[in-house]
Amino acid sequence: MSTNLEIHNPATGALIATLPADDALSVARHAAAARAAQPAWAATALSERIACMQRFRDGIVAELDLLAGTLTQEVGKPIKQSRNELNGLLGRIDFFCAEVERSIADLARNLDNVDRTSLKEYLVQHESGVRILPAPTRPSDWRNLSAAHIRDVVDVLAQTHDFVILDTPGTFNEIVAAAIEVGTMILLITTLDMASIKDTVLALEMLHERFGNDDERIKVVLNRAGIDTGVREKDVERTLDCDLWWRIPQDNEVVKAAQLGRPIVMNRPNSKVSVEIREIARALAGIRQKSKGAKRSGGGLGSLFKAFKKSA
Repeated sequence: MSTNLEIHNPATGALIATLPADDALSVARHAAAARAAQPAWAATALSERIACMQRFRDGIVAELDLLAGTLTQEVGKPIKQSRNELNGLLGRIDFFCAEVERSIADLARNLDNVDRTSLKEYLVQHESGVRILPAPTRPSDWRNLSAAHIRDVVDVLAQTHDFVILDTPGTFNEIVAAAIEVGTMILLITTLDMASIKDTVLALEMLHERFGNDDERIKVVLNRAGIDTGVREKDVERTLDCDLWWRIPQDNEVVKAAQLGRPIVMNRPNSKVSVEIREIARALAGIRQKSKGAKRSGGGLGSLFKAFKKSA
């Protein structure tokens, strides 16, 4: 049974309005309506959702004096404080519209409506010039991604970029398998740590079993080369039954750069690691060729990188 709710001005006691009061049934109806509307909202293009929030912001600006007066009447706070509270809301809306996370899940949901121009809305521009498509942060978004989504997203990105690099999670599933299937090169990262070498053996066996024994496509990169663990690089090659394609040296500058939140190639461009990373990039781009078995100075399934080169 519904009742009425009287709204009084706490400063004067005057009656402002009489409104229907919600009960358990009406609250349940509101919640059900919100749940029913959520899938359509989630499927709406990100640019449209941002535009909707901006229209909401414009409405607040247009009616700010009226809203501030209503807020003051309802709770009794000074009008200046009410205006400040609303202005603070505007700032929060601006922040979330500017910093909204665009993930691969958002792009996958709206892929049918994405063109070369709108694609840029989903990519975060790093100061280095690299465009990044972040992974989802919510587990529910991962559950909604399929292998087909990964293939379609990579195909769209490859049409507009010379290279697409995927940094896969530390597990193997159908999503990771789809990424590997469309990759023109797979870099499997290992270290001189015994646990990492063991994981790399298992990863190579799995990759060869599923995708074939293609040494030109599947490459092993040794990270933190030169660190003394008691394991020699030759032992690693013998255990893996393949040559190490590249060696990235141990360098303490990597830890310092990570603490600053900047890529090592930008924070310390002349460091040993930065030099090798640039050389790897050149080799992947076809600017220089790495001779088989050549050694430069210098885990496991948790760091598979795939580079996709745009077809000419």
